[in-house]
Amino acid sequence: MAGSGSLFSPLGEKSLYHRVVDRIRVAIFSGDLKPGDQLPSEPELARQLAVGRSAVREAIRILESTGLLTVRRGHGGGTFVQERDVASLVPVFADILRLSLVEVSELTRTRVLLETVVIQEAGALITPADVAELHKNVDEAEHYYRQGDVERRVASNLEFHMKLASVAASPVLELNVGAVLKLLSYYLEAIPPTPEMVEGTIRGHRQLVDLLATGKVQEAVALNRQHIETVSRKMILCAEKDADKGLPARHLFDDGGIDEKAV
Repeated sequence: MAGSGSLFSPLGEKSLYHRVVDRIRVAIFSGDLKPGDQLPSEPELARQLAVGRSAVREAIRILESTGLLTVRRGHGGGTFVQERDVASLVPVFADILRLSLVEVSELTRTRVLLETVVIQEAGALITPADVAELHKNVDEAEHYYRQGDVERRVASNLEFHMKLASVAASPVLELNVGAVLKLLSYYLEAIPPTPEMVEGTIRGHRQLVDLLATGKVQEAVALNRQHIETVSRKMILCAEKDADKGLPARHLFDDGGIDEKAV
């Protein structure tokens, strides 16, 4: 637990749960509460903030859903400040974008811009170990494809782009790329999976690694742009065909995870 005294001062009788949320957020962002720190118990937080336990309980629920807090049950449990983990923040960021009803064309443009910077940065920092790790990822994706393991193959395809962002050594870039890919996966549900798409993605990933390994960064940028725009065209074409048939847009905003398509 951070500190030994009272971490929070009273808010006042008329304060609502959202003010508790704000107070805890300030404590986290100011560094008074650090990743891994345990918050006071629910009754103690209610006492320090001079609010009801229900307000504290609702605030913790909200902060847990946004990825700032994590609640552990059982022995050694409690409420903790979430460790800084890009992967845990990606779904939250993606949902924010999703609620904005961002169009496919805008997501495509954003992805091209983001991944261009990622490849340029990765090209300057990539090591033989990174190259080997990326090749391993492509090999795994191909293995899962040959075995018919769609779920693991899709996860590997997505992980490839995240590994590139990791090589670029920028958590902000990694978060943005992850959120855009997660959001694009919802739209990709409208694309019929074909062997050509999967094989093209695996082949393209392998070529991209080879280009980076030999210092051909701009060629890698061009290859990646071509891949992204090809996927986008297929998505738009599929939506147009559905419109011509008088069908809805296949629930492009429905809940769902990574689709069985190339990413």
